[in-house]
Amino acid sequence: MAIAGINSINVDSIVSGLMAAEKKRIQPTLAIKAAVDVKISAVGDFMAKLDAFKKNTNDTLSNDAFTTSEKAKTAIATFVATYNAMIGKANELSKYDVGTKRAGVLNGNSAVKSTISNLKNSIYDTTNAGQLSKLHELGVSLQRDGTLKIDDTKLTDKTTNNLGDVKLLMSKVTSNVDAAVDVGDIKLGASKATMQSQSDRYENRIDRFNDSLTAIEAAYRRQFGSVSSKIARYNDIASMICVLVTLMHI
Repeated sequence: MAIAGINSINVDSIVSGLMAAEKKRIQPTLAIKAAVDVKISAVGDFMAKLDAFKKNTNDTLSNDAFTTSEKAKTAIATFVATYNAMIGKANELSKYDVGTKRAGVLNGNSAVKSTISNLKNSIYDTTNAGQLSKLHELGVSLQRDGTLKIDDTKLTDKTTNNLGDVKLLMSKVTSNVDAAVDVGDIKLGASKATMQSQSDRYENRIDRFNDSLTAIEAAYRRQFGSVSSKIARYNDIASMICVLVTLMHI
């Protein structure tokens, strides 16, 4: 007489598969946190670029830059180049590509949008700056993408014949840039802090989940370890019965 045994189970293999499935439950949270962290980093980088632009503006448009026409033209050209680079970065971060349906990492961020809008307004809100009250009168015009473009002929004429007024206008621009960047830093800092709070909450959720995995794995091991032990006992008993039956027929 033969009693069929039960195949043993590999507890490690079973638990490993179950734990892999458990870990998948936190994947959406991990993905969301990663996306928020990318935005936090992008805001920080943009704030650094904004502050660098402010410093560069103050250094470039200092009083020493307006002692001659050529120095003034060089200073204004440098200002325009750094402004355009900063605006280009902002456009890259906040754009939405209709063709690819892909958005920049900070698309929809109101702090970035507000900061750039205020900065654009600041460099053109230069009334009471002397006979030259607007940048376009100097030969610096605003383009559709928010960047600036220099009319070299016009700029040469103004820096040659109205250097004092050019200096006064660019001094007003510098003052306005300082104010706009300071306000922008506050708004961007608040946005970054809000996102950091979100990231911290996700981090806490992930930590709690990871802590729970230890208990979940222990429970699985108890469960399937018990099954494995019972199978082993059953097989031992079945084997003993087979031996006894065999002996009884000798």
